[in-house]
Amino acid sequence: MSTSSIKKILVFLVLLTGLQTAAYSNSDEVELILTETENGSLYVHAGLGADLEADLLIDTGSSYVTLSKATFAAVEANATITFSRYIYAAMADGRVNKVPLYILDELILADNCSLKDIEVALLEKGDINILGMNALKLLQPFTLQMMPSMLSSSSCAS
Repeated sequence: MSTSSIKKILVFLVLLTGLQTAAYSNSDEVELILTETENGSLYVHAGLGADLEADLLIDTGSSYVTLSKATFAAVEANATITFSRYIYAAMADGRVNKVPLYILDELILADNCSLKDIEVALLEKGDINILGMNALKLLQPFTLQMMPSMLSSSSCAS
């Protein structure tokens, strides 16, 4: 095989590799830095509207973003939130409760990731804010990384 043929093959392989990389790279990738607690729970720091921030537990067992009563009161005073409807939700202890759902105007997860008009549930009891499946579905496909703790998503659909 001649030197010019080898060069052509190498150029072709380099171009092919570049095309594959371009097909799989995404400039819109979102990387959320997570905080891990002593018991292994993962939290994401988020903006709730323009002027309020809170930590939300990442919980794939929760159907909705859920706000504690204290956080909800702060959101109600500082952000646009409107009543949507009631649902009946199964709690972790097996009880079924009537839970109000609200539409939060914006849940800011990163500079390049803001979920608009997202439903949030208000829990009258409990002091944990939760990032539930209704938000996580908008980030799919996503991966969780443990060291360092991070949630990576190739999309942020709002």
